[in-house]
Amino acid sequence: MGSKAKKKGSPEDILETLGDFTSKENWDNFFTLRGDSFEWYAEWPHLRDPLLSLLKTIPLPLPLQLLVPGCGNSRLSEHLYDAGHTAITNIDFSKVVIGDMLRRNVRDRPLMRWRVMDMTVMQFEDESFGAVIDKGGLDALMEPELGPKLGNQYLSEVCGFSILLIQLVHAWMNLSISSFKTRKKKLCNFLS
Repeated sequence: MGSKAKKKGSPEDILETLGDFTSKENWDNFFTLRGDSFEWYAEWPHLRDPLLSLLKTIPLPLPLQLLVPGCGNSRLSEHLYDAGHTAITNIDFSKVVIGDMLRRNVRDRPLMRWRVMDMTVMQFEDESFGAVIDKGGLDALMEPELGPKLGNQYLSEVCGFSILLIQLVHAWMNLSISSFKTRKKKLCNFLS
């Protein structure tokens, strides 16, 4: 009675929310039903060494400002923070997940920032970040029915930053990504 405990959804309920990866409502439902952390593609032990090594190569003053778009409820930002990268801004267009993540991290990781924001229309000044760490965000935007439109919008938003992509990109998506490579300081693609 009066409890604000999250309702855990059945696997079928959760799968139904994933019909359209570009739908804010579907993601709000997913995070409401799922509740706990969910990692797309790779866990921290597999990413830690290569990711931390790459971050050391970015020639910007410390602390390195990191942007994690489409952060969801992944623990990636928490692990990066605990490894010493405390200047992290996480964005997601799901207010459900941003509220959950803020509550989960406010005490233990007080320097980490959380913002409700659409990654295809970001509201940051140019050169606000030294690197963008994208773990599945670009993949979610590349819905086959929509083609590369949303993915290209997102890439144009981050074209001035070093981008570390952790994704399962399809061959047709590589065409969109390759057109941005010459404008990037660094583009590293994991898992594709």
